[in-house]
Amino acid sequence: MIPFDRIVFDCDSTLSAIEGVDQLPCSDPEAVADLTEMAMGGQLPLEQVYGRRMDLLRPSREEVTALGPAYVRALVPGAREVVGALLSLDKEVRVLSGGLRIPVTHLAASLGIPASQVDAVELKFADNGSYSGLDADQPLTRAEGKAHVLASLPPARTALVGDGWTDFLASRAVDLFIGFGGVAVRSAVRDAAQVYCHDPSLTAILPLLLGNAERDQLDRDPPTAGLTNDSPSMESPT
Repeated sequence: MIPFDRIVFDCDSTLSAIEGVDQLPCSDPEAVADLTEMAMGGQLPLEQVYGRRMDLLRPSREEVTALGPAYVRALVPGAREVVGALLSLDKEVRVLSGGLRIPVTHLAASLGIPASQVDAVELKFADNGSYSGLDADQPLTRAEGKAHVLASLPPARTALVGDGWTDFLASRAVDLFIGFGGVAVRSAVRDAAQVYCHDPSLTAILPLLLGNAERDQLDRDPPTAGLTNDSPSMESPT
């Protein structure tokens, strides 16, 4: 198997088991959650959802910052081990998210991924920390935004792991897309993905990302416990 040089992870429902915006205080949380689900399931383009959610939420800087530790507390099983293994093999590991940059960067840092390897959405805040707006021209507020960001990176053999429709839309910009259903199964993504993981642990995807020599290296000198060369809950569409 030819190994991948760059592995890109979505954040919400992939590295962490929560959808961050759904955790923010809101007078109508069901409306926000419904908008999130419609965007991630491919029922509405993200650009029709993002601004509407922010208008409902209007989060303060303090509320957005508090999402970072919440993401870390809800890490998906195997996330720390898989990222640690990839970094130990000198892979380029990135986080590409339609979530908010402050908390997504916090999660990435907890996994050893620097802020320079994180792409997410910036909000504007007033001097007192209150929400003051969203620049809707940011690519990651749009359905095709992840593909745009990936296409702008230097060439490398790249794998993308994510749960949502925006992740699948970015599959044309990578060599392998792995749909992750360990937290939330989006039927449209499951049916369209090149490879789909039902396993609740991210460790199931690791063998797909490595060459034989790299797998042997991890067997000889695993950076953490709990990694396996088996992937029992993977499927490829026929």
